Amino acid sequence: MFGNVANTDNEWFDFLSGQQCDEVNFWSPSDFYTPRSAPPGSVWFFRLKAPRNVIGGFGIVEGFHKLESLLAWDCFEQANGAASFESFQEKVLAKKKALKKDENGTLTPRIGCVSLSPVVFFPKDSWLRQPNDWQPRNLRYKTYDLRDGEGLRIGKNLRHWLLCHQVKGLRETA
Repeated sequence: MFGNVANTDNEWFDFLSGQQCDEVNFWSPSDFYTPRSAPPGSVWFFRLKAPRNVIGGFGIVEGFHKLESLLAWDCFEQANGAASFESFQEKVLAKKKALKKDENGTLTPRIGCVSLSPVVFFPKDSWLRQPNDWQPRNLRYKTYDLRDGEGLRIGKNLRHWLLCHQVKGLRETA
């Protein structure tokens, strides 16, 4: 079994960890980088950005979609990690400004959406150490074999956590 460790915006994480969400949208400002190594049913780990540098939770991949931000809001609402559409749109536009433009000098109006359900946000005292081989400049996600190396360590920690906690809608995943 494989899992993806993905850089996660701390504001997105903090907002959603305080909500009761059965499903969330792990969105990217670009629809270009489709997570091909994340088939439905795989584990998507939330690697919190600096200064935290830990794994703060996970979700199970339902699918990947390319949506305009208004449609993403209609589908996920606050499960996009924002209290209002205006706030969500502000976050999307701020992150899009940092992206390269296409040959016409424009940005795609769509965002990449990884729908995750169920999701688990670990309490702070249960956060996992990020992978030892995580590169500080890694801007996307990295796929790990949960049966080997750092993936095995993360998978064992996840299995231990699942044994100690009952999570609605989750069987043993890793």
